Amino acid sequence: MSLNPCSVPRWLRWLLPEEPIAAWPCCEDHDTRYERGGSRADRLDADLAFYWCLRGAGMRSLSARVYYVAVRVFGAPFWRIPRFSWAWGARRFRYTR
Repeated sequence: MSLNPCSVPRWLRWLLPEEPIAAWPCCEDHDTRYERGGSRADRLDADLAFYWCLRGAGMRSLSARVYYVAVRVFGAPFWRIPRFSWAWGARRFRYTR
């Protein structure tokens, strides 16, 4: 079991490699943005920033791309999963604007 701040659901861990410690701030920022929510553009910006942060933290391109695709697919608000879906903090699970 991992003790890092990256909130990868257990059922998705088989697909995503363990994050290096240097990537933990990337995960924390991304999770904060997902909690807060916003528009479709805000979500895309959060996910792209996450990808580039992971790359800057030393994660390989392929691994960072897998994370990016995972958050684009499984982070959509229609999944309505607390702690993982867009805008989960207010339990809105929808885009604004």
